[in-house]
Amino acid sequence: MTMSFGARSRAVLASLGTLGLALTAAASPASAAGGTPTTPTQLFTNYRSCSTDADRPTYVWGGDNLIVEGIPGTTDTSDNSQVSVQYQVWPVTDPAQTTTFTRDHATPGFEASGVLPSGSLAEGQIYAWRAQTVAGGAASDWSAPCYVTTDNSRPANAPTVSSPNYPPDKWNQGGEPAKFTLSANGVDDVTGFEYSWQQELPVISTTIGDHGIPQPLDPYSDPEYFTRADALGGSATLSLVPPSGFAGPMTLWVRSLDRAYSPSEITS
Repeated sequence: MTMSFGARSRAVLASLGTLGLALTAAASPASAAGGTPTTPTQLFTNYRSCSTDADRPTYVWGGDNLIVEGIPGTTDTSDNSQVSVQYQVWPVTDPAQTTTFTRDHATPGFEASGVLPSGSLAEGQIYAWRAQTVAGGAASDWSAPCYVTTDNSRPANAPTVSSPNYPPDKWNQGGEPAKFTLSANGVDDVTGFEYSWQQELPVISTTIGDHGIPQPLDPYSDPEYFTRADALGGSATLSLVPPSGFAGPMTLWVRSLDRAYSPSEITS
């Protein structure tokens, strides 16, 4: 199963509080699990890996719901009775403003999502969230916090593209790889670039694996379509050979990506 970052629709069960109000939701599993609840593991934010560094939060597109998820468990690994997962979210600068909500009817060993609606988090502010497993009257320790911030703005400028040996709008005899320099064009939060000889650029996606566990990949690990900037807001250099089997001039299509992987307009 593949889920696009641009279409993160997912069925979840959650009891939501208004941000800024500390709410306590009682767990009500269908049947109490055996064993002692254990702290949720494999935490994800909007299907991206949890960042435990407050100075390097996970950036997510603010137009989507904030989806938090972890894998609950108990010490009795043979018992699949349902449990609950309790989540807390708070702004790092004001931990007293905590929202608590619960995902009921979760299965130990399987991903259990909770969701805050779009617009619940202020853009650019860093938030922390954590999770605990609840079964009957018992609760696990809280997980270590994950840190997240929303970015509602796509890169304002399309990237610039230059080439020392294949300048634009000029014929070239070919015979050597085309060298390109891609620049963020003044956008200071660009992390890299996506490019292709086809106008339809690939969609960044996350695979959902066994037990519903996301398997996020770094898009910059795919050098066929992506390259990381040399610094935030910086540039990258490429040496490319146009695909064979095509006659006539070829066009390279390029767009910038910010920390939330939101794309800029395309430069050709």
